[in-house]
Amino acid sequence: MERSVESGLTRRRLLGIAGGAGAAAAASLAASGPVWAAAPAPGGSFQGEPGRPIGSASCPPPAPGWLPSYLDGRPVATRRLDARDAGPVLRHGDGPGRCDVYGARDVWVYQDGGTYYMNYDGAGDDGWLASLATSGDGVRWTKKGAVLQLGPPGAPDSGSASYGVTYEAAPGDWHMFYLGTPNTTPPPDRIPAFPYLTLKAHGDGPAGPWTKQPDVVPFSPQPGTYYETTASPGQVVRHGGEYLQFFSASRQDDGATRRTIGIARTRDLDGPWQVDPEPIVPLDEQIENTSLYHEPANDTWFLFTDHIALDAFGEYTDAIWVYWTRDLDHWDPQDKAVVLDRTNCAWSPYVVGLPSVVPVGGRLAVFYDGRPAPDVSHMGRDVGLAWLELPLSPPAGPPGPDLARGARVTASSTYPGYAAERAVDGRTSTELGGDYGWSNAEGTELPQWLELDLGGDRTVARVDLYTTSGYELRDYRVQRWDGGGWTDVAAVSGNTAAYRVHAFAPVRCRRLRVLCESGPDRQPGYVRINEIGIHRTPGGAPGPCRTS
Repeated sequence: MERSVESGLTRRRLLGIAGGAGAAAAASLAASGPVWAAAPAPGGSFQGEPGRPIGSASCPPPAPGWLPSYLDGRPVATRRLDARDAGPVLRHGDGPGRCDVYGARDVWVYQDGGTYYMNYDGAGDDGWLASLATSGDGVRWTKKGAVLQLGPPGAPDSGSASYGVTYEAAPGDWHMFYLGTPNTTPPPDRIPAFPYLTLKAHGDGPAGPWTKQPDVVPFSPQPGTYYETTASPGQVVRHGGEYLQFFSASRQDDGATRRTIGIARTRDLDGPWQVDPEPIVPLDEQIENTSLYHEPANDTWFLFTDHIALDAFGEYTDAIWVYWTRDLDHWDPQDKAVVLDRTNCAWSPYVVGLPSVVPVGGRLAVFYDGRPAPDVSHMGRDVGLAWLELPLSPPAGPPGPDLARGARVTASSTYPGYAAERAVDGRTSTELGGDYGWSNAEGTELPQWLELDLGGDRTVARVDLYTTSGYELRDYRVQRWDGGGWTDVAAVSGNTAAYRVHAFAPVRCRRLRVLCESGPDRQPGYVRINEIGIHRTPGGAPGPCRTS
């Protein structure tokens, strides 16, 4: 199947990769292809066919414990809270009035009485509009057609009126916060384009009918803020005597789009909202859209969101992540895990889109959109379903304190400005060009090594290794000093990941080193280590290199 160049360019244009650092990184490394699936063959075709399941000879699955790496070094989630995928439950193409003839995606699912309601973006002849389907069990759905229409020319929703997030304030008092924009790509796709705005409608019941409220502007993008490009709707919860909306925020820096979640607050759903001055997690997390679930068994909030990848395709939604906290006003970016990605999605090999969660029969249903074809097009999406067992608990925590912090570090050689000590300073970015990480000196022969003296015998069962995106260590060994020589605890060849976790049977040692045997093809004589982590236990998320 040929990759659609138009679709790829559209994706980059919409998500802010038209120029600047993001585009440069994508262009410079595009030849490497996606790190996790079949790469484009010469001429732009793919070694696979639409709908071919992951695990076929032409689309091999990632290795067990696989972790992605991204061209710009954006953070990864190293823990997992795996959902069990059930595949598509709502396919596009047959909605009333051709409401979803070109695709169905971006879902918001909620329950009232014995009925489940799904607002989804139906891509129809007039553009993307919020459309409705209903179900008695969350699995079998009946389409009802579009529930919003485009605004008049010049209106903020004249291009799209989509992604309708609902909140019931009282019986018969339903509020919808929906995404509006006057801008789209040309027909027939009519993909919504920046700015993404939060607009308002009101209804008497869960299915509407919805009356737009053009005079109500909850909040809008503001120059110089973390939400200067996008301020689009998210889940509303009642908390502490006020309403909190966890909205999608983005800004563009040097042509690259950065994304996060912000909180807006109000005591009047038909009034203005006050936006918190800082997002809940940094913009570098690259997440958007929200669906929250409160687990009463442990008084924990779980925020489900979609993560944006950057690889040779450009930017696209590659995974559902979940963050957790007991305090809605305080979130730790380290407290996150992968819920669904290409390793456990049964039918969509590349795209895993916007999540919406709702309890169904003692389990948590996770709805999302995907596409069975081996590309990242916005069009032709369907809605899938995955399950999590209740009660929810955060996955196993970090594997204890990092023994590398405070260790004495030496190296076989050092490139000026890339001191060995920078590999244990706690900065885990895999981005190229930062003031962190070690590299060997020019003209030195391989292998080169970086050694850590822990100051005394320690139990070690896991080593985390962060290298540089696009310049990953290709062949290396993790070794311990056994009193008479160096012994391997892990050996890796042909590596393409910028972050790897090496878990092994616990050993006692004082000295550990990484023996670097070859660098990347583009600079085989240089080896780079951005950060090393050393832990006493394997933790809850062993990575792609596991030895015993």
